[in-house]
Amino acid sequence: MRNRLLLTLCVLGLAFPIRAEKARDWQTGKLVDSERSREYAGSSGSVNVNGTPGYSDRAVYHPVQTVVIEGRDYAYTVVEDNSGPSWHPLPQKLANLTVNAPIKYAVEKQKLYLIDDNGKEHKMEIVKRVLISR
Repeated sequence: MRNRLLLTLCVLGLAFPIRAEKARDWQTGKLVDSERSREYAGSSGSVNVNGTPGYSDRAVYHPVQTVVIEGRDYAYTVVEDNSGPSWHPLPQKLANLTVNAPIKYAVEKQKLYLIDDNGKEHKMEIVKRVLISR
């Protein structure tokens, strides 16, 4: 009985691995600007609006958010493109942000992670980094 329980726990552990969150070097900056837009992504092609196969020549747009954050040493312009996978019917939610408010962020290579007003973490691509001279 004990061996069977141990085996079951091992199998479950392989099926549902524990994912440790990566510790990020969080900093506090100021959210200088935030702008939302829609970017043309093509036409829906062979998928109808409701997701069923068929032909539809409907234009498809996905949301894009451009954000400027002023940190201690650098100002970052970042872009959040939440179009999701091409098969995903609904786009992901963009970050909920307040301009001129403090913002918690972390930089890792060409990515910037920020915590929005709802406490949710968002991953964005750095498109510009400006050295702040003081």
